[in-house]
Amino acid sequence: MSDPTLALNDLILKIEMCTKKAEYKSQ
Repeated sequence: MSDPTLALNDLILKIEMCTKKAEYKSQ
């Protein structure tokens, strides 16, 4: 991974997806 910013954005995207799934399950 030559671009740390790209890796960080990917990590944030995964966290957001996990958060949305958790919110959906809790409803």
